[in-house]
Amino acid sequence: MKKIFLLILFCPLFFACSMFSESRETHFFLDSDGFCDCDFWQISVFDGENETLFSMENGADSFSLDLPKNEALGILAYPVKNGRRQKPFGTIYPYSVEISCKDGFAAYIVDRLYRGSRKSVPQTQDFVSRFNWPRFVESCAAFENPWNLDGDRIVKSIASGRFKKSDFKLRTAP
Repeated sequence: MKKIFLLILFCPLFFACSMFSESRETHFFLDSDGFCDCDFWQISVFDGENETLFSMENGADSFSLDLPKNEALGILAYPVKNGRRQKPFGTIYPYSVEISCKDGFAAYIVDRLYRGSRKSVPQTQDFVSRFNWPRFVESCAAFENPWNLDGDRIVKSIASGRFKKSDFKLRTAP
């Protein structure tokens, strides 16, 4: 009887620890649809302070990462062919766990915001996480090839806090 009482008493403590944890293990799925001919994948996640970087063999279609619960992050999967990284596939965590070609540009923009910030890491994480990323991803999908958009302009306008849909401009040829 005493053992049952102790079990009832301590079980909620174990569950509470995971419930109040600041991070969670998240499983990501690589949606390459077999059209990506690469030697391997290089996965990159940067949170303004630390970078997680690892490789996956071509043909692998998923991986797991332990990530903060309420922080927007660009998860990038670069196809590498003959030692050269191609434009990344990607997703924006925590809004999606499917890494795709179509969301690579949006995830790359998140990554650039973190890498280019001059603010403290907590300020940058808070700022980036408050942006409406689902709507941004949806707007990027309206373009046949979002990589033709002026990424510098987009990053600058988001960083300044004055981003508007009219900032989606195609790059001009140099």
